[in-house]
Amino acid sequence: MIFENMISAILQVMLFAIIPFIWWFCTAKKQQSFLTWLGLRKPIIENKRKYAMFFALSIVVL
Repeated sequence: MIFENMISAILQVMLFAIIPFIWWFCTAKKQQSFLTWLGLRKPIIENKRKYAMFFALSIVVL
């Protein structure tokens, strides 16, 4: 039972991941990279001190 559920979960994750990749490959491969197409970019931090303080505060509060 557990083994069947694990196989099912793995197949669902693979299907969920492969569909966007195929769509990107067919439509937008030449314009931009896959991660950029997904919206994953390195953030531009203008005020690093403020960012670090907010990050530390959020860890302490949570």
